Amino acid sequence: MSQQPEDSRWSFPRWSDKRWDERFSQYESSTEETSRIDNPQEDYASRGNDIRWILKSYDDDVPSREVELVVQFCRDICMGDLEKHHDRENPSVWLDERSHPLNPSPKGHTRLSNEPLTALALYKKLVEQRYNHDSLPNVDKRLIYIANVTRYHVAAILWAAPDDLVPALRDALFRHLTLQTALRVRITAMAIPEYRLEFHMPYFALRSSMKKLNKAHRQQIDLSYLDSTINEAGEQQSFEIHDAHISVVTCGREDRRWTTYCFDDNDFNPDHAMGEDEFTVIKVDQIFNNHRSFALLNDANTPLWDPREYFLSTVLARTNQVLEEWKDVVCFFEPRVIQHTNKRPSFTESGQAQIGTMGNEESFQWTQHTLNMLGDIMESLRRSHEALVKFVSSDGDIDYFFDISASTSQTQRRMKEVAVQIRAITDDMDRLQGRLAFIQGRCEKLSRFLELRLNFENMKEAKWSGSSVDVTILGISPVVIACAFFSIPDPIVSFKKNLISFTISVFIVALVLYIALEVKRGGSGRQSLWSRLKLGTRYIWIGDENLITTNESGNKVLRRRRTQPKTSSESIEMV
Repeated sequence: MSQQPEDSRWSFPRWSDKRWDERFSQYESSTEETSRIDNPQEDYASRGNDIRWILKSYDDDVPSREVELVVQFCRDICMGDLEKHHDRENPSVWLDERSHPLNPSPKGHTRLSNEPLTALALYKKLVEQRYNHDSLPNVDKRLIYIANVTRYHVAAILWAAPDDLVPALRDALFRHLTLQTALRVRITAMAIPEYRLEFHMPYFALRSSMKKLNKAHRQQIDLSYLDSTINEAGEQQSFEIHDAHISVVTCGREDRRWTTYCFDDNDFNPDHAMGEDEFTVIKVDQIFNNHRSFALLNDANTPLWDPREYFLSTVLARTNQVLEEWKDVVCFFEPRVIQHTNKRPSFTESGQAQIGTMGNEESFQWTQHTLNMLGDIMESLRRSHEALVKFVSSDGDIDYFFDISASTSQTQRRMKEVAVQIRAITDDMDRLQGRLAFIQGRCEKLSRFLELRLNFENMKEAKWSGSSVDVTILGISPVVIACAFFSIPDPIVSFKKNLISFTISVFIVALVLYIALEVKRGGSGRQSLWSRLKLGTRYIWIGDENLITTNESGNKVLRRRRTQPKTSSESIEMV
C-alpha cells in the first residue's frame, strides 16, 4: 500500500541551515558576570543621565532611536527616585531564581521570593552575586516578569544588567514601548555564541469603560459611539479598547544557564494584581500565565529547564491569550457594524436620507470612525498573523527547536505538539481577518453611499442658494438701484420723476441684471435663455426633432445641450 503524502501544513522540517549550536550544550566552569556598573550601589545621580550611558557604551553603532526612546521614557531617573517611589508603588514584579538540578548546590536550589516585588526590591535582588554567593544558591535559570512597565522598572533592570544582557534588554524595551511585532531566534556568530529567543506581540484588549490609565505610550479608546449596554445592575455600560503588548525574551550562552524577561500590559484587568495564593498554594509562573485560562497555569516549582521548550510553551500560552482577546474584539464589532449597515436609508419630510435615527452626516462620521478603528485592528492582527505564519513555516525559525541531538526525545515530542497548536492558532487568526474584512467592506459600501448622498444634498442646497440669490438680484436690487438713482439731486440725464418713470427704471435695471445672469449661466455650462430661444426657433422653423426630449411627466421639453466632451466610446458609436 502506498504511503499517503504528509500534509505540508503540519510537517515541520527537522534538518535545515537553522540549527541549534552544539556549543550551547557544552557547559563552562566559569560563572563570572561583568556588570555595566563598576559599583551598582553608588549614587547614580552623579553620572547625569546614566541610562543613556548604559545603553550606548556597549556598542557605538546602536541606532539612536532605540536609545533615545528608552531614555525619554525614563526621564533622567536616579537611584533616589526608586527609593522615594518604593513606599507608594504597587508591587508588580515576579522573580524566580533557581539552580539547575544537574548543578547541585549545598545551599539549596531556589532563591525564594514569596511575594511580588517593587522596582527597588527587584534591583536589590538582581545586584546580588549570581554565582558563588556566600549564602545563596547559584542562579542558573532566572525568570523576571514585570507587569505594566514603568521607568522605575526599566532603571532597575538596566542598572543591574550584566554586559551580555544589555543588547537584549535594549531591543526588548524598545519593541515593547513601541508595540512592535516579532517572533524569531537570533544566534550571534561570535567566539562564544549567544542565543536570543524573542516574542513580541501587540493586541487590543476590549474592556468595560474605566478611569483613564494615563499611560503616554498606550492608547485607551472609547467605543461608546458604537452603543452601550445595560449590565446586571441595570446600569448603562460602555466599552473601550486598550493598546496592549507582551514581550518575552529568553537569552543565554548555555542550555543550563539562561535568563527570561517578560514585559506585560494588564492594568486594564480589574484583578491584575498578583494574589497571595499565587505564591502559597502553587507558585504560578507569571510569564507562562496567560490570564485567560486556568488550564494553562504553570507551577514554577515544576520548572521546564530547556530554554527552547520553555520559550515555545510560553509562546503557545501567550498566543492563546492574544487570540482570545482578538475574538472578543471581533465579536464586539461584527454585530454592531452589520446591524448598522443593514438599516435601509429612510427619508425625512424635507427629503433628507437617514440611517436609523442618524442623519446622513452623523452616520457618515460613525462609518468613518469605525473604518479607522477597523483599519488599526486589522493591521495589528495582520502583523501578528504574519509573524506566527513565518515562524512555523517550512523555512521558519521553528527549525531551531527540532534539533534532536540537543534535546531529549520527550522534549522534542512536546515541542512538536506545541508547534502544531501554534499553527492552529494561525488558522484561527486567518478566519478572524476574514470576518474583519467582511465588515470593513460593508462599512466602505455604506460610506460611499453616504458620501454620494451628502454631495447630492450639498448640490441641492447650493442650487437653492443660487435661486435665492437670483430672486434677491432680480426682485430687490432693481428697486434699490432705481431708488438710489432717483435720489440724486442733479442727475446726468434729466427726466421727469414720477411713478411711471420709476417703474420703467426698475424694469430696465431688472432686464439688464437678468441678461447679465443669463450670460453668466451660459459661461458656467448652464443653458442660458438665449440658447433656449435659439433652439426653440430652430425647432419651430426647421422642425428638428433631435432638439426635443420628453421629461418624466411626459411633457415635451427642449433638450439640454451637452456640457461635457464626448467619450471615445460615444464618438465611435456616432461614427
